[in-house]
Amino acid sequence: MNETDFFRNHITPYLDFRENDFVFFRLPGESAYTFVASSSPAEELGENGLQSGDEGFLIAPFHTETPGGEALSGVLIRPERKERRELPETLPHFAIAYSDDEAGNRERYGEAFRRSYRLFREADCAKFVLSRCRVLRLENDLSFEKLLLLFYKACKLYPASYVSLWQTRRSGTWLVATPETLLKQEGGIWETMALAGTRPCLGDDAETLNDWDLKNREEQLYVQTFIAEQLRPFVKTWQASETYASRAGNIEHLRTDFRFTTREDVTVSRLLAALHPTPAVCGLPKEAALRVILQGEQHARNYYAGYSGPLHLDEKTAFYVSLRCMALKTREAALYAGGGILKESREAEEWLETQRKMQTMLRLFGPGAEPLKS
Repeated sequence: MNETDFFRNHITPYLDFRENDFVFFRLPGESAYTFVASSSPAEELGENGLQSGDEGFLIAPFHTETPGGEALSGVLIRPERKERRELPETLPHFAIAYSDDEAGNRERYGEAFRRSYRLFREADCAKFVLSRCRVLRLENDLSFEKLLLLFYKACKLYPASYVSLWQTRRSGTWLVATPETLLKQEGGIWETMALAGTRPCLGDDAETLNDWDLKNREEQLYVQTFIAEQLRPFVKTWQASETYASRAGNIEHLRTDFRFTTREDVTVSRLLAALHPTPAVCGLPKEAALRVILQGEQHARNYYAGYSGPLHLDEKTAFYVSLRCMALKTREAALYAGGGILKESREAEEWLETQRKMQTMLRLFGPGAEPLKS
């Protein structure tokens, strides 16, 4: 397919929706994506949250409060228009030039680590997650066409990840390519996962938990235990997998999968409230870790470390944690990444972990889109 045909088939059909609230999303492992748009603003969810019969695409922030005092809420894009299409097999080669203040980023992270770690040691807290925001200054305007190219490229590079590009008048524009499921339902069975611990991919050889250092194993166990305890009041049946290494781009995590059924009176809102935010993005205990984050981080996470996904769309309900992600503006891309901090954590190692995680989004700005080795 030449470039003209590509734009006619995969860009032009959506040009009339540039000013609308919309989302493009691709579920893990699928070869097709879904487009949902509404001419009305996405509906803000009040204190009562989701209502019975709601459907659409749900976007939730990390927390309703920010360090600057701005209040955030979840939003639901109603499916005024919805369609499903196969992903393009090939993409035009393109690159997006940018610059940033890497030395300043390093210095600010060091200051945030020292400030947050001091708060952490003073709090009754076993773990908290420290994130950072890296702002790229784009040399040219980020057009709607380039936004879609970034989405298609993320789908091609990360076939096992959940990928979504959303734009609402409330949230702004975000691109997500994440390996972490928060909650999904299929055939009456609910699924979630404990995903924590991070290290560079070391190869394809079979591994055991003993190949991972104590810090990573401890971090994953916190998340695994939290999920089990939070869901216990709601479940009828319960099954947990063995913990194993799961690759996500150039890094890998420790992962445990959970499958369960619930009592008849349990709603998706109650399950989401019980799970979010998990220790993988916040810490433990939740409230103590949240205080450290809100006082120690100088940037607002906004929708980073929140979640998004389809709600009763094509009989699918699936929400994914907004991890590898960025907020996009005309001349700016704000990339987010974080890492779990324990008593034994070292600032230089945690900085390198955020650097590795940001490569997921940075790869999208370079030329080409050759798939990673699975």
